Amino acid sequence: MRRLQPGRIVRQDDGSLLAPDFGDTYASRAGALAQSRAVFLAGCDLPARLTGRSHTVLETGFGTGLNALALAHAAHAAGGAAMTCHIHYVGIEAHPLSLDDLVAGLAPFEELTPWREALLAGWPLPMQGFYRIPLGEHFTLTLVFDEVLAGLQALECRADSVFLDGFAPDRNPAMWRPEVLTEVVAHCRPGARLASWCVAGEVRRALESAGCRVERKPGFAAKRERLEASFAEAVGQPPNLAASPDRALIIGAGIAGASAATALAARGIAVTVIEADAPASGASGNPLGVVRPEPSGIEHPISALTAWSTWWLEGWLARYACGAPDVRHARCGALRLPRDDKHARRLRKHAEASPAEWMRWMPAEAAMARTGQPVAGDGVWIEDGLSVVPGDLVRQMLEVSGAMLVRGQVQRVEPEPPGVQSVAGAPAWCVTLADGSTSTWPVVVVANAFGVSGHIHLPLRHVRGQLSWAEAEPGRPLDAIVCREGYVTPARDGRHIVGATFQRDDADLNPRDEDDETNRWRLGRLVPGWGDQPLTSARVSVRAATPDRLPLVGALAPGLFASLGHGSRGLTCAPLCGELLASMICGEPLPLPRDLVRRLDPLRFGDVASHPARVNMSDD
Repeated sequence: MRRLQPGRIVRQDDGSLLAPDFGDTYASRAGALAQSRAVFLAGCDLPARLTGRSHTVLETGFGTGLNALALAHAAHAAGGAAMTCHIHYVGIEAHPLSLDDLVAGLAPFEELTPWREALLAGWPLPMQGFYRIPLGEHFTLTLVFDEVLAGLQALECRADSVFLDGFAPDRNPAMWRPEVLTEVVAHCRPGARLASWCVAGEVRRALESAGCRVERKPGFAAKRERLEASFAEAVGQPPNLAASPDRALIIGAGIAGASAATALAARGIAVTVIEADAPASGASGNPLGVVRPEPSGIEHPISALTAWSTWWLEGWLARYACGAPDVRHARCGALRLPRDDKHARRLRKHAEASPAEWMRWMPAEAAMARTGQPVAGDGVWIEDGLSVVPGDLVRQMLEVSGAMLVRGQVQRVEPEPPGVQSVAGAPAWCVTLADGSTSTWPVVVVANAFGVSGHIHLPLRHVRGQLSWAEAEPGRPLDAIVCREGYVTPARDGRHIVGATFQRDDADLNPRDEDDETNRWRLGRLVPGWGDQPLTSARVSVRAATPDRLPLVGALAPGLFASLGHGSRGLTCAPLCGELLASMICGEPLPLPRDLVRRLDPLRFGDVASHPARVNMSDD
């Protein structure tokens, strides 16, 4: 999550792009796009091999992204199976270009315009992490901004094709070390093809040692040779042709369920969502919510999850909600105030290690100018702070997904008897409703806060939260979110939202006057001049929280998944967690690093009902 040193490019007189930090060019002087096609696409026999449900490409050295865009163009031009095969392209880059340099580097390639514009629109800041950008209906780019070995070790994917495209070994030896190439091959499926312009002996020997058959082929332009390699012949049906579920049931129509529905529907899966009440009737029904990264420490898992989740949701809103007037949201920024001096030092250290465009330490005077009001001290300014009406977002997600919404109370989810199987040999799941009706599903996602009937045996605690509102006053504008233990939002519909209380093991939904007083006290600690504001109870909801404050996301058993325990960060994190679940279910590259995925594992505190294959979430 730390700031990275951006790459730099200089356009030379002959039109080629020089990387001055490495003393090497980004591509052949004979033509960058022609090199992409001759070395990498031809070297991996693409687009001819785009014949299955999906195809995963792994690239070391993403650079300007020209190889990815060339592949997207080639698949589109080829039509047929190549055009409908979903390409998952994973690019690892330690020194991502600035947006201005990327624009300049890709400017000449007009034939790549649709994919180029999607890449530019989604290009992240130079900050360590995982970033997923849809470049088209059947092309998903996952960027891993990190040193190549660390990025590979964090990455969960199996590649069908590999592009080895770092700078020359004598200019960038870290990219070509034997341990790096061994890790690359460890990410390959049987039958994978590898291609590179580099034919150095140490590279060929490392690939052969890792189990590849390596050949030298006629090179491109003035380069005499290029490299092609293959890893182990595929036996039987290749994994990318394996069946994926054609339908799925999601239990819960809050932000977690709607996020999972949208992500699964984007894979062509027909989704049914079952909800005991109306959509967004729980915590997702609050009048206004806050989305922002939490600067808990540069290596902290909550910091990483909330940062990447905020980035993902911003992209989703840009694609699906900017033209939807019913999705009320604003990118207003947020000021995070410290609790005490120790916390201030940690926040400041985090901000100083981050790109200034993402977050920065801000003295109180500057913060007052940014927020519009005198605030309670110095803090971290977070540029990507959003206010969102949760119910609007949930309804838009369900609409985008095309999900069938069913009203009902689920009482039991249990595996069908042995011999009844669904996808890839996994058990089918029988879902029983309160009225006694049953249905069978290849995939079930439990996303209704506390599990089916509140009896899923996972360590989830009730946390009561009461929000209050303050009427907006013409002489007291507030232009940004201000937060510490609680928060206050800019006015929406003439009201500022203040809160929320945090009361463990309390499920009482009745509003309390004393909680409004607590929120008024918090408001005074955020914006000192507002301590006299009269507050009115806005809403009470109960959130599901875990002991380590991280949600429970992943497989409970084959075919049975969870997105639970999001606590007070559901609006921020549930959308990216839905994408994670869909990637798991469909066998795609994961959009989060392995270590964080393990930290989210819903079984990390122990098995469900003592054995995950015999889940029983009823009262019995």
